Amino acid sequence: MIIENELKKAENDLVKGILFQNFFSNSGIAILIMESDMTISNISIIDTNLFGYSKEEIEGKMVWPYIIFPVTVGYLEIMRLHSDHNPENGILEYECKITDNRGCLNHLIVRSELIKNTGLSILTILNFTTLRENKKRIEYYDLHDNLTGLFNRKMLRLFLQIELEKAERHKYQFAIMCIGIDRMKEINEHHGLKTGDRCLIEIGKRISRTFRQGDFTARLYGDKFIVLLSDIKSFTDVNLIIEKTQQSISGTCIEMEEKGLLATASIGVCLYPEDGDNGDLLIKYSETAMYLAKEKGINSYQLFNNQLHKNLQKKTKLEKELYQAVKNNEFVFYFQPIVDRKGQVVFMEVLARWQSPVHGLLGPSEFISITEKNGLIVDIGYYGLRTTCEQMMKWQMNSLFLNKLAVNISPVQFAQKSLVPEIKKIIRETGINPCWLELEITESGIMSNEEETISKLQEIHEMGISISIDDFGTGYSSMSRLKDFPVRTLKIDKSFVDDMISNEKSSTIITSIINLAHDLGFNVIGEGVETVEQFETLIFLGCDFFQGYYFSKPGPSEEIEKLLTRKKSKLPDKKFKTVI
Repeated sequence: MIIENELKKAENDLVKGILFQNFFSNSGIAILIMESDMTISNISIIDTNLFGYSKEEIEGKMVWPYIIFPVTVGYLEIMRLHSDHNPENGILEYECKITDNRGCLNHLIVRSELIKNTGLSILTILNFTTLRENKKRIEYYDLHDNLTGLFNRKMLRLFLQIELEKAERHKYQFAIMCIGIDRMKEINEHHGLKTGDRCLIEIGKRISRTFRQGDFTARLYGDKFIVLLSDIKSFTDVNLIIEKTQQSISGTCIEMEEKGLLATASIGVCLYPEDGDNGDLLIKYSETAMYLAKEKGINSYQLFNNQLHKNLQKKTKLEKELYQAVKNNEFVFYFQPIVDRKGQVVFMEVLARWQSPVHGLLGPSEFISITEKNGLIVDIGYYGLRTTCEQMMKWQMNSLFLNKLAVNISPVQFAQKSLVPEIKKIIRETGINPCWLELEITESGIMSNEEETISKLQEIHEMGISISIDDFGTGYSSMSRLKDFPVRTLKIDKSFVDDMISNEKSSTIITSIINLAHDLGFNVIGEGVETVEQFETLIFLGCDFFQGYYFSKPGPSEEIEKLLTRKKSKLPDKKFKTVI
């Protein structure tokens, strides 16, 4: 039993020793026993990669200078240091640089401790080369963007603070330019993040090469870059720099050009001290101006001003309220009649309104564009479709018969993969007959990805739902493409109807649309009719149906119910200036 216990203890000690050896062999630490003549008598634990020598090659050799050749501390100095050990504590520590057997430079910390009455020393050597390199790398990436190699936001703030102090002392103005790459999201989605990153790297290089040596360039985040333009004399200088920057960025990435995409940038600029004297505020204002430039369209620019900033703040506040509005179902739906040549109500269009607890009842022009940009329009659209189906079922059950209701589908909603399944789900759950529905889709909303568009429209058509194209004439489609779509109706955009009496070209365009639409078997609706002259002219040109304030403003369901109770749902015989 005793022998067994001893064997077990020896086994455990061996395992511990192996673990201990493995730890130190990967730690960058070497422990050596050195004789008084500075030869190595034993290496108890060593990282064999420390000097480029094996254990057998080191033992019995002089560590100085055979193994470790000091760069910063000479051999004689090493000898002096070791011979001058303080006999009381016998400990010596110093740093040195050495070139090892592989020609690599290493940074070492050496600790030598005398063993009393033996003449031996224990050398503990730590190689902290990797630690120094990692520290430098960390310091670099702490101030640089790891993708483009440009300075990052932290360095921007430091540099901006210095620039503010200099500008205040020497009384000059400087500009902050925020550059936002247009359609970067589209590039990432359609061509992959790898392509997007390569484009950002190239764009960063081009931006850097565009400016003077004294100007500061940084990547703010994502596709946003910042340039600090020192000592700007006038707005003319800024305009020239903006033009030069946009020319430099345009057509940045060869890979993008091959795939039919060219890079463009939207630029926002603010000035010190005119727009602010705080670094973070100037960065924020330049970014604000850049977003305002994006609203103008691609490859645009905007100089910051306070009124624009207030408008953007108002829009941002409204956007937050819209998120809450979707959550609380604050949207209501009005109905506007569409009539034939006799004034008979054929069907109605459903139009969204926002019943805001803060702002009151708001029309679509106040919120649709915002919700399309942030994606809320998808939730609003499905909520509107469900509400429309429920309202139609209610009217049918109460014997208030109406041919159908037309519901708008935004381009953002139409692009959703879930569109057709969601429509099917709403029809199934509300029990509505699909033939009572018509979906209105804008011309621009169906002209991208033609193959997918035809597939979706065909599925909707096969369900029994009618399809019309809204705002026709404002997009870039052609009738030759429309012939492949299962469309029933075209709605002539209001902009043509508005000046058709005074503008012969608008009248000619309307005539062409009507004639060609009829040749393809489509019905035509003239929308935005506000006068009797417009109504009569559209009839003369062959238009089939009409919609607008001349007949009726959009009204809530309660007022529409009054109309539906009238015989044949015919509008009153007057100029229809009031809400039904």
